[in-house]
Amino acid sequence: MRRLLCLGAATIWPGYAAAQTPASVDSVVVTASRVGAAAASPYALAVIEGEPLAARQSVADALSGVADIHVQAPGGRSGVSSIFLRGADPNFTVVQLDGVPLTATTNSRGGAVNVSELDVAGIERVEVVAGPLSSLYGSGALAGVINLIVPGGAPDHRFTTSAALGSDQDYAVALGWRGPLAGSFGGSLTAAVSDDGSVYSGSKFRTWSVTGKAAADESPESARLVFKISRNRAHSFPDSSGGPRFATLTELETREGRETLVGLRAPIMELGRLRIVADAAYLARRDSVVTPGVAPSAFDDFGVPAGEDRSRYERLSAGLGARVNGGNWAGAAGLEAQVEDGRSDGFMDFFGFHMPTGFKLERTSLAAFAEVGRSAGGLDLNAGVRVDDPEGLEREVTARAGLRYAVTGAPLVLRASGGTGYKAPSFYALGNPFVGNPTLRPEKSRAAEASVEWTIAEGSVATLTVFHARYTDLIDFVPGPPPQLQNRKLVVSQGASAALTWALSPTLAAAIQATYADTQDDDTGEQLLSRPTWRTASSLSWRPHEALLLTARHSYVGPRKDYAIPVGPRRLDGYSVVSTDAALTIHPQTIARLSIDNVLDNDYEAAIGFPSPGLRARLAISQEF
Repeated sequence: MRRLLCLGAATIWPGYAAAQTPASVDSVVVTASRVGAAAASPYALAVIEGEPLAARQSVADALSGVADIHVQAPGGRSGVSSIFLRGADPNFTVVQLDGVPLTATTNSRGGAVNVSELDVAGIERVEVVAGPLSSLYGSGALAGVINLIVPGGAPDHRFTTSAALGSDQDYAVALGWRGPLAGSFGGSLTAAVSDDGSVYSGSKFRTWSVTGKAAADESPESARLVFKISRNRAHSFPDSSGGPRFATLTELETREGRETLVGLRAPIMELGRLRIVADAAYLARRDSVVTPGVAPSAFDDFGVPAGEDRSRYERLSAGLGARVNGGNWAGAAGLEAQVEDGRSDGFMDFFGFHMPTGFKLERTSLAAFAEVGRSAGGLDLNAGVRVDDPEGLEREVTARAGLRYAVTGAPLVLRASGGTGYKAPSFYALGNPFVGNPTLRPEKSRAAEASVEWTIAEGSVATLTVFHARYTDLIDFVPGPPPQLQNRKLVVSQGASAALTWALSPTLAAAIQATYADTQDDDTGEQLLSRPTWRTASSLSWRPHEALLLTARHSYVGPRKDYAIPVGPRRLDGYSVVSTDAALTIHPQTIARLSIDNVLDNDYEAAIGFPSPGLRARLAISQEF
């Protein structure tokens, strides 16, 4: 029964899934803290795993079940998805694969990761931590971190094959292995390919990936090797084009991406309670974009010129850290170094004349960090500080602190935390010859939150969280003349989120989340684009038989402002989506799953002019050998 309840609650804020799911405790610590236990974390945690993850095709789909996150996915996986964590800009949330950031700062989105590209195949768990985490991860983590955990080994060799076929000619195939390696090491390897079919005429998305991991165990100090190779190709209308409903130019944009990632962690020395660990990581990202542009309109005299862009980004990082476990307290400290190399070659087409848009930049960053955690009775404390010294920019000091108090004699847990974050300007923002500005300053954040958690009964928990965040020196496009990116905005995001998980019976569990986030430009008081004020997510899981699990999910996204060049600013209506999943265990090693997305076939727009994916059915079979 407990496993069923954990699956139903896997996306509840804050900390419920992390605290209640035994398999996730150790590795959640890696995302939220270098020290301490996940169950006693003062920070907002969410974990997506098990059935809620297995029923989804992409990370974007999985994140849509977390009410604190709004995922804007125009045209399904063929478009560029944006994630808004509590109203923050998409590039203010760092997306990682087993602790290695996927950020490439050569793209025009400030380094934001397109989460629609990421398959859930080869991912065991998705961990989400809200709040500034620059004191832990450095540049970029102004609003939070999303960490995709690759599965480790297993006691015995397990081979898995899965295939899924959808009603829109979409499909997915994956082959996987998990098992023991030499000594105490175990590992996993997954090869996957998927095609999203066609949401509208001509739209396409295809990807393949190979993901692997070898690790002694999941503790923060254990040896680990993780790697991923992926390729993807997409066809869609450009951003702000008005999509198939309003775009003047009917030619589609073509995007191709190639990514190679390697992460390594190795224990260097263990002396009593002291452990010293070395880390290294490498990321290489290559992107190619061929765009028809966006035609001028009454709302934009220039539109977006046609053009091509080919970018390459490489990042090499290394670190050395020490951790001391003193019983009811623990501390960590260390040093990190990072070298980035980015370049872009391309052009914009101005009336047949090709204007070069290329740039080439390098940046070396050094950092030192320290963190301490202490548990005493029902009180848990955590604090951390980090000093970053990025080349060409001023030194940045970020910090974070939090506490958790389990009220004696009452089923209540109180949490409070606060911190600061920063993000260095992207290479695109610094180097693009048309809009780049080499004098840009880092963007910064300051945030605080408090929550109360009430355990109503076994398996039933209610949580209420209030939060406030200020983002300063935001990089914004100024039309000019000359047109240029500049630091000028102050944005405030504040609100509250509530969550309830209820064990209705030994076989029936319900979960509901609701988030109110008011994100405004502090100068004008205007609501920022693409951010709904209200967002809800709920699920109902029923196991009528030990071999059958039925799940119904509902999500609501409130009205929000948007902009497209052909039609100007508009207010998009709110929308609801109902989806269902049925997982049948035919044999202990064979599972059949029928998923139906958008059961009511609601017609809505994630962005102006981009139709929603309608009703979609998908049948999947997985077999373990």
